[in-house]
Amino acid sequence: MQDTLERFKKVHPKQAINFPIHVRDLSLKQAKLIAKLDFFDKYRIKEIKNKALQETMYDAFFNHSPTAPALWAQKSINRYTSMQVKEDGVFGSETINALNNLSDKEIIAVNNSIIDMRQADHEKEKKVNKNPNYEEYTKGLPSRFDRFRIK
Repeated sequence: MQDTLERFKKVHPKQAINFPIHVRDLSLKQAKLIAKLDFFDKYRIKEIKNKALQETMYDAFFNHSPTAPALWAQKSINRYTSMQVKEDGVFGSETINALNNLSDKEIIAVNNSIIDMRQADHEKEKKVNKNPNYEEYTKGLPSRFDRFRIK
């Protein structure tokens, strides 16, 4: 998170005036500004029409490298629809347009597939992460994944 704060200060110097040195000292308002500008706006989340898909993608981008959520969306679109998008890990117009042209049934399949891939990524990380606190820090992820599933 400290690297996110440092990057934000470099990219948005006017908005970062009076921001603290350490991420632990951020106010809630400052943290929300970082989340909005560096994740919601940067990855064009507001352009996704379906609210559930919008929330799924925002949370994924906020908590993962930008390539992974883009690839999860692209692979899911290609697997569960007749549309074919380039699987390049870039969350651009092609992927956003495809997400906006899904049927109701496809929205459920694509959204839940993204969650499945995210969960599989977490399970893989649990096996290789050497941080002794990793499992403790991430114990809430399974319930978090379930909150984003469309039933």
